Amino acid sequence: MLAHEIKNPLASICGSIEVLRENGSFSDIKSKKLVDVVFKETERLQRILNEFLTFSEGSTIKKEKLDIKHLLDEIILVLENHSEIGNGKELKFKYDDSQNYYALLDEDQFKQMIYNLVINAAQAIENTGFICISLSKKFYAEKHYIQIEVEDSGKGIPDENKKNVFKPFFSTRTKGMGLGLNVCTKISQNHGWDISLRDRKQGGTIFRILIQQ
Repeated sequence: MLAHEIKNPLASICGSIEVLRENGSFSDIKSKKLVDVVFKETERLQRILNEFLTFSEGSTIKKEKLDIKHLLDEIILVLENHSEIGNGKELKFKYDDSQNYYALLDEDQFKQMIYNLVINAAQAIENTGFICISLSKKFYAEKHYIQIEVEDSGKGIPDENKKNVFKPFFSTRTKGMGLGLNVCTKISQNHGWDISLRDRKQGGTIFRILIQQ
């Protein structure tokens, strides 16, 4: 209950700071940097709070038949303005426009899963690189799937950590709770989806989600 009471005012604070960043006039560079720091830390608090709510509650699923391509467009629009994206980190989106990508899903949980995967990918890139979201149709074992892949050109995941990345509270970073990828697993399980990871040949990681149609 306390987490829910915090969520709405925190969202208002984050929105207000974003407006201030975009439209405010600052007399010195230090003030602008301070606003940027506050915005980044508020984003981080929002992410931790959302992960905690999903982890602790096993939240109720409200499934609707929705267009995944449209949802990804909306998520990308938000992520392009995220403090973890930019500064040499490019976000790409690849898909076949001739296909339709409708599926039964919970919109909020789906968006949180993609958000977590993209932020995780961005944090794996130390300086410059890219994150690419790919959307496609696949046919495996006589079943039709929508496939979503989140690929990054980051440092990759050491073999000894791969078995732990989806576990709660596992993290190699000093900041964060280590819940982001575990929340992705919970959301996938809630929907009966499959989530997996593999190495990218050129360096980095690819996370894959399979949604049966």
